[in-house]
Amino acid sequence: MAGTKNILFLGTSEVGMLENMKEQMRQIYNVNLFIACHPGATLLDLGQYLTNFLKSNEPLDQIYIFALTCSIWKKMSLTTEDQSIKVITWNPTCNLSFVPVQMDAISRIAARRNPAVKVYLVIPTMKDIATFNETFLHRKGRSDLIPLLEQQPQFQRSFLNIKAREVFGKTVELQNTNLTWFKKQTFSMKTVFDRYYNGKNQANPHHKFWMGASDKLDALDLCYDGLHYTKTAFMEMFAMLSLSNFQRRTQDPRPDIPTTSTTTTSVIVEEMEAVPGPSGIQGRIEYRPHPPRTIPSTPTKQAPKKSSTRVFYSRTFKGSTGLKERLSTPSKSFGKRSSIPDCPQSTSATKKSRVTTPTTPTTSKAKPKLKGLARFNKRKQAKRQNPVSEEPPRMPKVNQPQPSTSSTVSAELTTFTTVQVTKLWKFAKERNISKEIVLKELNRVFEQVTDMDRLD
Repeated sequence: MAGTKNILFLGTSEVGMLENMKEQMRQIYNVNLFIACHPGATLLDLGQYLTNFLKSNEPLDQIYIFALTCSIWKKMSLTTEDQSIKVITWNPTCNLSFVPVQMDAISRIAARRNPAVKVYLVIPTMKDIATFNETFLHRKGRSDLIPLLEQQPQFQRSFLNIKAREVFGKTVELQNTNLTWFKKQTFSMKTVFDRYYNGKNQANPHHKFWMGASDKLDALDLCYDGLHYTKTAFMEMFAMLSLSNFQRRTQDPRPDIPTTSTTTTSVIVEEMEAVPGPSGIQGRIEYRPHPPRTIPSTPTKQAPKKSSTRVFYSRTFKGSTGLKERLSTPSKSFGKRSSIPDCPQSTSATKKSRVTTPTTPTTSKAKPKLKGLARFNKRKQAKRQNPVSEEPPRMPKVNQPQPSTSSTVSAELTTFTTVQVTKLWKFAKERNISKEIVLKELNRVFEQVTDMDRLD
């Protein structure tokens, strides 16, 4: 078991849930977990907080930075009458092109205390800001203000969802190799969603929300209000990191299980992909005592009766020594094939049985060898006098596989594309968006999705 690792989660209110999980993570993964939660802080602010943290704490082995959410979104007052009620909307001054520069400075600051430190920029999932605003007003006891959200363009669900998809695509681009900084490391929370819902064999709500199939995230297991991660999300994140960044403690002793013949053990193995790092397999063993199944015994089938003897013949072929057909020793029968004396089975038993034995006068009368050779020469001479054109046997025609032609677009793909483009064009008409802008945006999104598939 490797030594204890010091790990810092530095970020906004997204990391607040980890404050109550430090002891649990220490027992499971043997890590000292430090939480530095600064609600509303941007990436630039967190760089200053990290400097102060390193001055008063021991060197760290790993740092995870949650800072992009508050760099993209901002709070605004919903009404002029009550300035204390602030909800979230898109920040038009956000510029993610500065992220590599800021991460370079943060990584170098951390490396001064520990040159082997790993600093991860956490790529957040797509945020459901509209749902978070409604949840926030419910929590504050101001449900009466929820209808005002749709009355102001910057708080409308359609506007916030469009911006959420747009900025999520930009954050994913930060993982590209053309954007670099000192000892670059990233961790995508999208992979946590993928691993969790793939393990449950359920449709991924994050993917549906990102592709526009749903106007809400609806991933309560991992994101309870559209913005903040749940305990389950962080447990899934640590399970992935344990495959490459730190080890899981040895499993607790197995529970006492009755050793009688009425108990069986079932093993369940879960396969997962380690991000970052190579893929791996983690096993989970479950003990489910249950009585063994009784399998009815099936009666053995009796082999059909076969004849006790079989007769083989040695035949004279062209170029042989001129011996006639002679009866060979009998052997055990192999079924119906015994009726075909010209085609004996080529087995070791039959080969041994083909050894001819001296025949008695009652079975056959041997003829002189010269008479057999003379008859062979006579037939050969007759063929020379009356030649017969013998054509070689024609081989049956076999249907040759036709070379495969280039595949065309399937009917299903054509139908699916037509439906989606129709919905897109209807959406653009309702909002007075020109055709040129729609085509340009569609091309850009398609390139982003292609890049995402290549990264995943």
